[in-house]
Amino acid sequence: MKKAKKILSVVLAAALVLLSLFALTSCGENPIAYLVIEDYGLVAIELYEDEAPITVAHFSKLVNDGYYNGLTFHRIIEEFMIQGGAGSSTEKIKGEFSYNGVDTGLKHVEGTISMARAGSGFTDRNGIPLEEYYYAGSTIPDEYMPYIESAFNSASGQFFIVSETSENNTNSLDGKYAAFGQVIEGMEYVKAVAKVETDADDAPVTPVKIAVITFDRSVAEAALNK
Repeated sequence: MKKAKKILSVVLAAALVLLSLFALTSCGENPIAYLVIEDYGLVAIELYEDEAPITVAHFSKLVNDGYYNGLTFHRIIEEFMIQGGAGSSTEKIKGEFSYNGVDTGLKHVEGTISMARAGSGFTDRNGIPLEEYYYAGSTIPDEYMPYIESAFNSASGQFFIVSETSENNTNSLDGKYAAFGQVIEGMEYVKAVAKVETDADDAPVTPVKIAVITFDRSVAEAALNK
């Protein structure tokens, strides 16, 4: 009987250790950013810090600094994406995407949040960007490679959210831009913004304002109810 009790106590102790380990590992959930679009609603975005640690850390710093609060979605293309975050951020980060040597495995589908970046600035006589030749596997003269590398590592403050899944969106974005999270709530507001009237430069005729981006849901809800 004593032996049985001893075995049971050992089993229980082992179970407690396992439970404590599980509790520790389960604390590593992805952070959630709460984006409030003025006059629309609250959008919750899960950030994939394991897959895109540089991008998530940079975006999180800007969020915690209040950088995005009061900025706008300044570029909107229906059935493609809404882009915002143009401000005073000057720090540039390494682009975490496969054509830049970082394969995160993340795809650009409906609700994906990704970092916007600059282009190389070079096109051929038909207006095809230099990067397209690079994507196609063409040999790029050495003197032009620094321009491609600069473009690939030019992301700063601007981000975009894909408004719908399509073959065109996937082909034009996957491996070329740094996806780093996914909308998990409020996608209907992203889709609504994607349908606003825009001018010839894809700028909304009526400004679409970011009230706040925060990691505190209560702060987001307070901004929503103002």
